[in-house]
Amino acid sequence: MIMSKPFSPKKPLSKSSSYDKDLGEVARKRWPLNPKSKPKRRGKFKDETVTDGEAWDAWVWHPEARPKREKRKSFVGPPRGDWLEHGSSRYPGKNKFGKRGQILKHPKHNTYWKTVLGEASVGNAITYDKKTNHNYSNPAWWLGGRKKDK
Repeated sequence: MIMSKPFSPKKPLSKSSSYDKDLGEVARKRWPLNPKSKPKRRGKFKDETVTDGEAWDAWVWHPEARPKREKRKSFVGPPRGDWLEHGSSRYPGKNKFGKRGQILKHPKHNTYWKTVLGEASVGNAITYDKKTNHNYSNPAWWLGGRKKDK
């Protein structure tokens, strides 16, 4: 994982809240998840993710969750698991500063490490922009103005 400067817990990279909910809502409305795309089967493992084409959200398997039909107080038994709607950690479009790939989670967010691993697994680097006070994820070959190898 390449970062423009190391993250220090004493000095966060961004002064925003733990998650940019406003920009997340913009993405949810712009790239909606079709409720009919929810898988009918049980998940194979915790945090299994099923995407729906160009939708911003995805379905994530949570074995500890109860399906809506089991949330009645009269239901007895262990949770059977359910697919829950989950938003992405990166905004794919341009933000108000005209930049792409804004990371919506603050580095102190409890699952920020998953974002770092996910971005690294697809060859992206997370950088901090002092002008906008936000973190961005873009292909690692973008750093330093280098061009992608053909």
